[in-house]
Amino acid sequence: MLKRIVTAYFVICMVAACAPVSAPATTAPAQPTVVPATKEPAQPTVVAPSSPQAKRLVVAVPEDLAGLDPINSGGPDVNANVYAHLTTMKIDFEKKTYLTDQPAPEIAESWQVAPDRKSLTWKINPKATFSDGSPVTADDVVYTYQRLLAIFRTPARQAGITDTKQVQAVDQRTVKMVFGDGYPEMTRMTLIGALGAGQSILKKQYVESHATSDDPWATKWLTKNALGAGPYVVESWKPGEEVVLKARSDWWGERKPYYTEIRYRIIPDSETRLMLLRSGEVDVAYFLSPSQLDLTKSDPKLQVISVPQGQEIVAFRMNTKSPPFDDINIRMAIIKAIPYKAIIDQTLLGYGSEVKSPCGLTAPGYKEYSLYETNLKEAKDLIAKSKYAKGVPSFTLVIPTRYPERVMAATLIQASLLELGIDMRIQQKPYAAYYDGCSIEPRYDVNLHSMNPYFNDCLFWTMWRFGSTSRPNCTGYSNPIVDAATNKSLITLDPVEYDKLVKTVVDDILVGEALMAPLYQANWSIAAKKDLTGFVYMPGSLVEYMYVGPVSK
Repeated sequence: MLKRIVTAYFVICMVAACAPVSAPATTAPAQPTVVPATKEPAQPTVVAPSSPQAKRLVVAVPEDLAGLDPINSGGPDVNANVYAHLTTMKIDFEKKTYLTDQPAPEIAESWQVAPDRKSLTWKINPKATFSDGSPVTADDVVYTYQRLLAIFRTPARQAGITDTKQVQAVDQRTVKMVFGDGYPEMTRMTLIGALGAGQSILKKQYVESHATSDDPWATKWLTKNALGAGPYVVESWKPGEEVVLKARSDWWGERKPYYTEIRYRIIPDSETRLMLLRSGEVDVAYFLSPSQLDLTKSDPKLQVISVPQGQEIVAFRMNTKSPPFDDINIRMAIIKAIPYKAIIDQTLLGYGSEVKSPCGLTAPGYKEYSLYETNLKEAKDLIAKSKYAKGVPSFTLVIPTRYPERVMAATLIQASLLELGIDMRIQQKPYAAYYDGCSIEPRYDVNLHSMNPYFNDCLFWTMWRFGSTSRPNCTGYSNPIVDAATNKSLITLDPVEYDKLVKTVVDDILVGEALMAPLYQANWSIAAKKDLTGFVYMPGSLVEYMYVGPVSK
């Protein structure tokens, strides 16, 4: 619980990325807290480029972009490489992971919390520029949050911003954010500053110049066009074929990209991605199955980077408004029928962990629940008690195609349910199309999905998965108790109160109402040539390629 308290304090320092401190504050500080720019942490050493060919990196990805708008980009890592944010996060290169509770400067060179904790002031780095050479200003930051509130309110709301008046330009280098209920703690820093959907800072003049009366926020234009403040620009995009990023020669950050070109080749079939990696035609391959990752590890020319992800729970979620899931006995029967051990043993092959809770293994609130244990006899008894005792209606499980192991897990679940006389079909969709279906009525009856939140917090994950206004809710679940409790969890400093919120949401609702089944906690895994370094797990499964380069010899 001490970890929860420390994490909470960090939010005070940064509404979206927070500054490290040794212990949580329980009373308002006497003086404002100022977080200055810090030196970049030690990084892997890469060799200097020797030829134009050495500057190109080819990455095999399973699917195309949904678009270039940072609110809905998906696919290749455009959001992490083309756009920049108020803050980033410090990196532990040895553990190959971002430290989500330790924000670091990016567009904001420093930030200051008022003594009463009711406002947060950001100072913009005077060197920060967009790719057209124009400076990033306070007006751009304010406009980004105005647009976010108009289009996709959830990220801003979670960061404590519910009204455009809360974000104010003091001068062209200063932005003030005001919080009527007092500045929340650690979690909000990560939410406001670093890498969240929509928090990529946009150039106001650029977006407004392409807005129309029918499209006041230029969403159509930004689907196919991008102007960011990050280290790369979009050189070209051939839908269904490839996306090419070019490094900016005028990139203002301290760390300069080694590769001048990142070429994402869109290869839907994972076997083909593996083949191209092994043949040397591509340098990096995303979303290989665990068995394919094992083949990669056996090749002396290749490597696998696999990092545990906090709160990355792959969940089987059911729509309580759709038959047969409108009967809790059926929901519980399906949960008891899932072959958890077989899924772990036969599909993950060590690239993930068993988890018997909606909370991640290292998240505050984790404990095991007996509901998530396979018992076919108990499942049959539950069906007999249900209103579908004479026959359970068939249904379709929808899965995004980018994860081969999830297809295998679904097949194992399908076989187990057949033993109960339940017909479950499996439908695969490209991720962009799958994600679109999460927000279009009718929502999915049942789906298999995950989300690795920006920090390791069970209730924040629940807000995204089950919040009434959350787009990745996918099943349309709505419960004011869940909404209120998860919102409150973001601002509470009291570990006892947080534990009560976990009990209300997790014990009484997620588990008590049998809304979902946690299949496993996934690792982030990527395959690459042996002589590359700098791959680091970032929430969202993105890669910042300015850190990647050949190993120094």
